Amino acid sequence: MLTATDRVRRYSCVDAVARSTYLCEYYLRFRKLLEQDGGRAAVIPLDELAASLTPGSVDLAVNVHGFSEMSYDAIAAWLQLVADLKVPSLFVVPNEPHMLSREGSRERREYRGLIEAAGYRLEVTEPAIRDLDVRNLFGAHDHFFLFNRA
Repeated sequence: MLTATDRVRRYSCVDAVARSTYLCEYYLRFRKLLEQDGGRAAVIPLDELAASLTPGSVDLAVNVHGFSEMSYDAIAAWLQLVADLKVPSLFVVPNEPHMLSREGSRERREYRGLIEAAGYRLEVTEPAIRDLDVRNLFGAHDHFFLFNRA
């Protein structure tokens, strides 16, 4: 994101999985994109998030394939945090065309209602790959979902 445009003032990376947080920080440090290296990226450990961000300080929350790996309750907690931060827009890319959580019982639960209950409404959705033949060739049926606060 930071190398694609200079319009992003700050990009904060947060993950609940310590290994992912470490890899993110390692990569951003290698690319010299971290704030302490003069860049515009910050890696925020989950337990430091509340103290690191203030309501209104984030313009867009991005979740790519993360919610599809989380429980319904964990998704609800993340969405509450996003709502508490008054993030105006939420961009979600589930692992499949539908928004399904991953429960310990192997059950899958639809979580779009959680997003709407957190105060967001769907603005636009479209396939990540527009060409149906290419989607089928690669088996990539991801969709982009952009929500805005109602």
